[in-house]
Amino acid sequence: MLQTDSNSCTFLAIGGYGQSVLPNYPWPVYHQRYLQTGFCEYSFLLSAQNSEGACLLPANVSTRLQEIERDRTLEKQSLKHLSSSHGQLSEQVHNLTVDMNNTAGLTRLVEDQIESMRAEGLEQNQTIDELKTRVRQQNQDLEDLKTLVEQQSDTISQYETRFSRLESAHNSFETLDSQLQSLKSQVALQTRSLQNHQRNHLVYVQRCESGIAYTGYAMHGHGVRAQDLSVRFRSAFRTTPVVTVGLRQLDHGNQNVRVTVAERSVTRTGMTVRVGTFADSVLYGATVNWMACA
Repeated sequence: MLQTDSNSCTFLAIGGYGQSVLPNYPWPVYHQRYLQTGFCEYSFLLSAQNSEGACLLPANVSTRLQEIERDRTLEKQSLKHLSSSHGQLSEQVHNLTVDMNNTAGLTRLVEDQIESMRAEGLEQNQTIDELKTRVRQQNQDLEDLKTLVEQQSDTISQYETRFSRLESAHNSFETLDSQLQSLKSQVALQTRSLQNHQRNHLVYVQRCESGIAYTGYAMHGHGVRAQDLSVRFRSAFRTTPVVTVGLRQLDHGNQNVRVTVAERSVTRTGMTVRVGTFADSVLYGATVNWMACA
């Protein structure tokens, strides 16, 4: 297609759909705005008007075509690179989608685990509370046991004190028992000695006989005077008896009382008792009691 504008600059555009585009390509000449072309793809460009309104020469157009071709090649490479990048991005998006799906599954699994852990945590908290209650109860029981142990320790101390006293008393009793045994031994020894003495000095009394003897006359004068009173036993003793005599009655003449009584001789059948006085005493009479045992 060949077009001519008001400035008689002609350009040829082959292909395209008659759409107006604004290429992003700088012209070789210095310009402030781009040339607006009316095609989509460049095939051949015979002439064009630059930003200053001047028509480009064919040489410049040829250079421009080379630049355009180079740019198209770069664009194709960029497009290919973009296509490859787009494929990689698509694959990455797919992988990310898969990862997101997996992550969603993992998230649900983690949420389920968190919920399970929460439930377990509640159960564990309840168990911990129960354990705390048991620990408090055990601590209270331990305190009660400590109090009981202290009381028992006091009781044991009291029993130990009592036992010490009892042990001391037992030792005293043992000492007393030892002394008692010693005394018993001494008593037994003395008893045996006494028995031996009694066996060696046995006095057997078969019978005793007693009676009264009287003086026959008064004893006047001065000096020693005496009367012998004869006593005959009713029956003879088996051995010579032991005789005891004493005054029973006394008849005296003055204030000076002087009287003696004693056995004179003793036999198995009788005895003689002598009654006397002395100095100036006067003895009118005397009665004597006697006893003989054998």
